[in-house]
Amino acid sequence: MQAVKGFVAGALSVVTVMAAIWWSLRALGHIPANANPLWSWTPAVPPFGVPRVLNSAFWGGVWGAVLALVMGNLRGASYWLAWLLAGAIAVAGTAIFIVPTIKGTPIVLTPQRFMVSGLLNGAFGLGAAIWLSLFGVAEKR
Repeated sequence: MQAVKGFVAGALSVVTVMAAIWWSLRALGHIPANANPLWSWTPAVPPFGVPRVLNSAFWGGVWGAVLALVMGNLRGASYWLAWLLAGAIAVAGTAIFIVPTIKGTPIVLTPQRFMVSGLLNGAFGLGAAIWLSLFGVAEKR
């Protein structure tokens, strides 16, 4: 049941917390004005034509489920810090190095890319931890 709650928390974090940080970074000029927002129903993501928002929420859910199982025994400040760092390092690292490799696109290594990805995915991790807390998974934390 913890993995299911983690999946839901991760998916909700993408469309709430991560989307809000994305919008803020775009408003501050750190994300190009022509970039597709996380909540966009277009463009469809190949090969199945899944809308971008559903694709992002699904993968956020997968990360949420895995991290909920891995970090399920943490308490207090270590719980919150672990979720923040898991997002900022593991999820961002996957977005920067693994996803482009799978898609056959170039890996972009710029300070801005690291900053934006770290902030977005760190926010995702913290958001998932908050949602899990609201679901009662993070009781007494």
